[in-house]
Amino acid sequence: MDATVEIKKKSLFDYLMDGINAMIPFIVAGGMLMALGFAVAGASAMNYPEEGIGTLGQVLYFVGNKMTMSLMFVVCAGFIADSIGGRAALLGGFVGGMIANYNGSSFLGAVLAGFLAGVLVRQLSRINIPERIRGVWDILVIPVVSTLIIGLVSVYVIGIPVSWFMNTAIGLLNRLNGASLIVLCIVLSVMMVVDLCGPCLRVAYVFSIATVTASPTVPSVCMAAVIAAGMTAPLGMAIATMLSGKRFTAEEREQGRACWVLGICFIVEGVIPFEMRDPRRVIPACCAGAGVTGALSVLFHTGTTLVHGGAFLLLIPGAMRNPLGYAVAIIIGSVITAVFTIMLKKDIEEESPDESAVHC
Repeated sequence: MDATVEIKKKSLFDYLMDGINAMIPFIVAGGMLMALGFAVAGASAMNYPEEGIGTLGQVLYFVGNKMTMSLMFVVCAGFIADSIGGRAALLGGFVGGMIANYNGSSFLGAVLAGFLAGVLVRQLSRINIPERIRGVWDILVIPVVSTLIIGLVSVYVIGIPVSWFMNTAIGLLNRLNGASLIVLCIVLSVMMVVDLCGPCLRVAYVFSIATVTASPTVPSVCMAAVIAAGMTAPLGMAIATMLSGKRFTAEEREQGRACWVLGICFIVEGVIPFEMRDPRRVIPACCAGAGVTGALSVLFHTGTTLVHGGAFLLLIPGAMRNPLGYAVAIIIGSVITAVFTIMLKKDIEEESPDESAVHC
């Protein structure tokens, strides 16, 4: 059986999971290193010097965040492309993933770029080329053409709408900011978990950072709500897989164990595999937990002057206003996420094995 026939038998979901499975180690390792950086250096871990070498905590956070987490979309797009179009599609996938990381289209942009690169290279490879120029075609034409097309599509077709969406959404949030703070924080919190860590998450996070930079000495309720809500999705999956393993695959149960660390470290991407496998049930559950957390963050009068840190904000003196309320909001939101997930999902043996698979 040749490779082409083998590729045809795979479904779109299989291609997608090839990329996600390759991406997960980067999420886990990056989250762990960022957590270690915070544990060693506290809030200063995020302030890596522009010149020279930082402290141990700063180096750990830098390696985890900039050198590891930043590669996850590149790897995801590249392995999706490789799964569809073979090794020749890796280049286009990697380039599309890098652009997705740069322009804010994030996971969704990387997935689209990976699929486009894989299909494009597979079709180019099938063109009947004379044997005497096949080497030039494979080494020169396919890499250049695929990279050019992926780059243009990622920037103009994906990047421009994403940029417009982000600017429009930030404008709407600015107008909402003058209304009810609790409504604003609920909206921001839901945005953190609703779109597979894509543009909505970026908008909510950037908007919240702006509230911190506008008044650096005043604890931001929005920032506290966003960080707390971002933790509830992976923590909720960790709780759900622990309490009701029969509703998850063996692979998901393993990922659930990693989600304890990812949730504590405010690595929202840990929930992506769960949302991709069962979006109809997991995404609403995550939104419910995150929304409640955002509301509780306001009601408990939490607030922070830092823009990252997850549970480690509780260990940094003065980093969090009402740390107890912050912790309670996270716990309640995580439990709600887990309960809703368990209620909505069926036992794994009751699921059709190819329920959402689309074959090529």
